[in-house]
Amino acid sequence: MFGESRTELVAWINQVFGLEYSKVEQCGTGAVYCLIFDSIYQDLPMNKVNFNPTTEYHNVNNFKILQAGFTRHHISRAIPVDRLVKCRLQDNLEFLQWMKKFWTENKDESPYDPVARRNESVTRSSSTMPSLRVLSGSRRSSLANGPSSSMAAPAAATPNGGHLSVLKPRNPSLSNANAGQRIVSSSTLQKEVVSLRNQLGSTNDELENAKDGIFKLEKERDFYFEKLRNIEIICQSITEENEDSSRYTVDSLVKEFQEILYSTEEGFDIPSAEPELPEVKMTDEECF
Repeated sequence: MFGESRTELVAWINQVFGLEYSKVEQCGTGAVYCLIFDSIYQDLPMNKVNFNPTTEYHNVNNFKILQAGFTRHHISRAIPVDRLVKCRLQDNLEFLQWMKKFWTENKDESPYDPVARRNESVTRSSSTMPSLRVLSGSRRSSLANGPSSSMAAPAAATPNGGHLSVLKPRNPSLSNANAGQRIVSSSTLQKEVVSLRNQLGSTNDELENAKDGIFKLEKERDFYFEKLRNIEIICQSITEENEDSSRYTVDSLVKEFQEILYSTEEGFDIPSAEPELPEVKMTDEECF
């Protein structure tokens, strides 16, 4: 069926391809589309697919690999790369639905190991580590001998045969004053560190609250978008005059819309329309 829900599609790619996706938007990297396509033809260069992209540029490269596969196998379906790489729900949901339908129609019974194919894309860290340059023997020797040779003699002779005067020790009072300043500075810095840590803790709490709020808003958005999407699928089946469209009457259509609108998901609470107000007790003087 071409109208699977996002929950069904995410469960499908996780089960078939050994992934751990939590939402359809993650497909916007293009990596899973390459994996789906490769499971059918097994000829995509998976060693070039980036499964851990950090920029939109990496996502675009993944879609270039997918587009090359489409071209090679004469698949005319257009890939809306500019929209998919934005990782928005609606665009990736529609394209993933099409990919699932294409996979169902074209995948044969030949075995496919998605984990092994995915591991081909892992870049060895040793190949990207910069090599350390070893100092030459003469350079090491000069570094090793330089400080000792310059510190070998405590006093040097002057051209006229005399000796350089020995440096006098620093003024003890000045040293004590500098030590006191260092103690004061250290105490001040310690207080600033404590203050900054407290501010950081408060900021982290605010950030966690904001993340929690964003998560709930996204969940609520997806919840209502799914309802609209299901209604849209019914409307499309009617306007396209499919065989199923004849079974709809006005009453049945209204009933089906109501079932979609009033349906709920596990873990999602619809906010109450009116908040509960505290009970107010009135005295005899306030009665009318």
